[in-house]
Amino acid sequence: MSDTPTMKRFCLVLNIKGFLMNHARLSDFKGMFHDDDGRLMSPQEAKARLYDELAKGHLYLPFCKHRPFDYATGECSGGASQGEVR
Repeated sequence: MSDTPTMKRFCLVLNIKGFLMNHARLSDFKGMFHDDDGRLMSPQEAKARLYDELAKGHLYLPFCKHRPFDYATGECSGGASQGEVR
């Protein structure tokens, strides 16, 4: 057995359609995103952003900083894909 510590990477990925289907109340979108200036988006703006992402063909949205990220499959360069921990 090795004495080298092992680290796990976790990537949080949002299934956009799933979130929109299961979260109808605007309060569910509160505090979800910041704009480019760092301002917290209103719930209406956050919901609109998710619909904008779908319009771009993006099915998943990353909440990790690993790049590149595949918006169609939810896979990122961090080594973990949706629902998988490595």
